[in-house]
Amino acid sequence: QVTIENGVVENTSSADAISVGSGCTNISIQNVIARNARRGIFFDTIAGAVVNNCQMTANITGLEMLFSRNIWVQN
Repeated sequence: QVTIENGVVENTSSADAISVGSGCTNISIQNVIARNARRGIFFDTIAGAVVNNCQMTANITGLEMLFSRNIWVQN
């Protein structure tokens, strides 16, 4: 399992704050602020993730999932 927890990720509007690539599984993102990016969180062809208590502000797109499955978003 990969966990990203308790932090602020800030980027420019031309890049993603958090990007999880093809083939990744069992991802946990908790208590994170993703801001000022093209996409706050981007999942590309992943299986199994939890996004819990995250803020996505001032992004072009908050959360984008492409060909991904088994994703839980809470709060």
